[in-house]
Amino acid sequence: MLCGALTFFILLWSTEAKFYKTNVTDFSKCKIYYSRSGTVYKDFFEINDEPQNGSLLDFHFSVMSPSDAHILLAPSSSIQKGDPVYEIVIGAGGNTFCDIRRMQKSGVKATVRIKGLLSALDLQSFWIHISKDGIVEVGKEGEELAFLTWTDPDPLPLKVFSFSTWPGIEAKWYFDCPRNDNSTNHSKKIENPMTSLEKLRHDLLYRYDPYVRPVYNTSSITVVTLQLATTIVTLDEHKAMLHYSGTVLMNWTDDKLHWNVSNYEGINNLHIFRREIWIPNLYLFDAVSDGSDILQDTLLTVNSTGHVNWMTTVNMNSWCSPDDLGRWPRDEHTCDIVLGFFKDFENLQLVFNGNESTFGSPYSSTWAVLQVDSYSNKGWKNPAVRNLNNFDPPGLTLHLKLRRTSDSYAIMLFTPFFVIAVSLLMTFWVSPFGHLKVSLACLQLILASIVLIGLGIIIPIHSQLVPNLVLLYSYSLVATAICIVIETIVINLSRNKQKSALPHFLTKLLLSVFLKMFLCLPDIKSSQHYGNLNDSYSKLNDQHQSMWILLGVVIDRIAFFIYLGLTVYALCVVTS
Repeated sequence: MLCGALTFFILLWSTEAKFYKTNVTDFSKCKIYYSRSGTVYKDFFEINDEPQNGSLLDFHFSVMSPSDAHILLAPSSSIQKGDPVYEIVIGAGGNTFCDIRRMQKSGVKATVRIKGLLSALDLQSFWIHISKDGIVEVGKEGEELAFLTWTDPDPLPLKVFSFSTWPGIEAKWYFDCPRNDNSTNHSKKIENPMTSLEKLRHDLLYRYDPYVRPVYNTSSITVVTLQLATTIVTLDEHKAMLHYSGTVLMNWTDDKLHWNVSNYEGINNLHIFRREIWIPNLYLFDAVSDGSDILQDTLLTVNSTGHVNWMTTVNMNSWCSPDDLGRWPRDEHTCDIVLGFFKDFENLQLVFNGNESTFGSPYSSTWAVLQVDSYSNKGWKNPAVRNLNNFDPPGLTLHLKLRRTSDSYAIMLFTPFFVIAVSLLMTFWVSPFGHLKVSLACLQLILASIVLIGLGIIIPIHSQLVPNLVLLYSYSLVATAICIVIETIVINLSRNKQKSALPHFLTKLLLSVFLKMFLCLPDIKSSQHYGNLNDSYSKLNDQHQSMWILLGVVIDRIAFFIYLGLTVYALCVVTS
């Protein structure tokens, strides 16, 4: 009985060393560390507390991160990639699993698949316990059982620890958190000799919070100047999407980035990564997908007065409905780009530098920017008076007028029409006694149908107006069908012997000099009294068929001039 009670007491004592019964912690008294250096362990802390109850390490910490919280436990701060260490990874693989590793980035000894252990909004608390027997355990604060365990047959003597994350992930760490009034912080950061530049970065950024607007007076206004330089602009008419690519230059003043140049060997400018300091969150409100991810990660430049310059590339995909496609492929469209701030907009003022901005595309593009109109709202009209009537959300609206510059579509689609038009006009000059007359008309019908089907594939179908080019080929099909009807009539008049003669007035009209010269009619010898009742039957039989043939030629000539006029008119309308 006594042995059982003693065993229970020993187990309870050892358990107390591994975890806290509750997760109540005063985080205001904790040490805080930000890790933004990817998978590089940059800063090391000494482990100064004495192990208790047969333990090598009892480490408690809290972290706020969307994923990939890395903790390194090592015998020394001077380590290489292949040196033996303990690397604990929580929320790896997009916050889906955890690892215990025996080396940096490799040597996985234990893994467990648990989703959602970490959070980018709420602190999550954990404990790490390593016994002298080499048992490595990782658990959540307030829970006795570990969710990840591994036994090392050759335990390492641990002296330092460090934090890091995955590239592109930011984490906020809390450690050495006291649990009672008598608690003391028992880890010390290992200070390395620093250059003037490193000391400046440390002094400015060590306690800098990039999620808080850098002002000492929270009611003050931060003025952000914006300037654009266009690289290329394209319009996808099928997807109704405008793509804008270029560079953006933003300037603002950071009240927390001031320093005395003489204290840092005359350093007046500092290059800083985007995620190290606060930046205005420029947002594309009419974006096709994510309007926040439009700026690339580039370095920022800040001087000793706190003036920040950020020049970076911008890629925007915004909605643009090409409603007017009537003049396609020589169409013009007006598209809008609406920019603004998604966070802190009530304390920001946007100033657009339109005079220094450029919108001409220096690179080859199928679209040219003809005109740009910009409308910007600064925010508070009078910063001293804060009311809704005095506030417009700070933003910038760009109206871009675009025109297609490539002539590829025009050449590909107008060339078939030229062939159709010439063939159609030639049909009226071909002899009605051969097969070529109908063959030409059928060829035009097939060619126009093929081009019309191709236009249905190429041209967007969401336009409210039918493009003139589609109408051109549609009317060409109708004109070709009418041409076939006309040629059928002409062939029947010419090839079939007619039993009756043409009326005398019509014969005289066909033989008139004016009509012959105007329509370029062939010479036909006929009696001036052709068609009269006193003409002999033999003469009528010899000559009246020639008049029917001449009538067919006249029909062809008249149709030719009508079609020629329609062709010229159609070309003028389409190319205007």
